[in-house]
Amino acid sequence: MTWHFSDADPDFGDSQAKNIVLHLQVVMVHLPVKVALANIKKQIVVMPSHVSRGRALRAAVGSHIHAYDLILAVGGEADEDVYELFEGSSHSFTVSTGRH
Repeated sequence: MTWHFSDADPDFGDSQAKNIVLHLQVVMVHLPVKVALANIKKQIVVMPSHVSRGRALRAAVGSHIHAYDLILAVGGEADEDVYELFEGSSHSFTVSTGRH
């Protein structure tokens, strides 16, 4: 589930988003979900904690990740688990746009 607040007043939207995230984390503490605030995209995401793009990629390529000539991973701040698969590789690099 994703809630986009990019059209909200910037200060009020940020404040409300932080409050909603804190509330959802308390209410869903015993559920197998992850609550994430993506400030740059102005969205709150609630997703199953056992599902991620990184796990899907790991399952698809297994331990043979270095056997491929090219794996193009394109994403944003919510895709850190994908990029962790390539940490320490001399053949990976990051390109970013926008603010950091």
